[in-house]
Amino acid sequence: TLRELPSHTSGYEDYAPQDYMIPAWLQPTTPQAVVNHWAKLPLNFDPGTKWQYSNTNYKLAGLVVEKVSGEPLFQFLTAHIFQPLGMTGIINLNRTWLGPEDAQGTIRHALGPARVADHTAPGWDFGDGELAMTPTMLAQWQISLLRQSVLKPASYRQLETEVPLKNGTPTGYALGLDVGLRNGHRFYSHSGEE
Repeated sequence: TLRELPSHTSGYEDYAPQDYMIPAWLQPTTPQAVVNHWAKLPLNFDPGTKWQYSNTNYKLAGLVVEKVSGEPLFQFLTAHIFQPLGMTGIINLNRTWLGPEDAQGTIRHALGPARVADHTAPGWDFGDGELAMTPTMLAQWQISLLRQSVLKPASYRQLETEVPLKNGTPTGYALGLDVGLRNGHRFYSHSGEE
């Protein structure tokens, strides 16, 4: 179901389970091509029976937004979220990179020297890693979540409510957020890497 995508209970194989650059990511692709391969593999489990983080879920969700809205995902996000919140200068990493003046990641092979990491080619970051913004814009986004200023209150409740498995087992995860209790207080978080 659509709900099983952001709750990571869909069973879809993650196209990016490793924490290193693979050669395929250096070649341009399309979100549809990624989905055509990874989402058509056998499911890792029956939907709703386990929790497993999968970037493929975000690709599928992004394509659904495009289909329903009739707009490219980044254009939809800009018009319906970023502009109403006054968030400017958001960069679509799926189309362009920040440039050499920005922080650069590094890689190393075995015990070799650290080298500047290559950037993923267009098409790979769609839906699951395509946004870059300044700390100020990120703070504006966080404030909008705290003020619940974009969605209806019921939508925020859904966003922040843990999605249990079909058998009732808790997952500690809502719709794109880790959720739980810490020292008697509810928390919402996401590490950015699972």
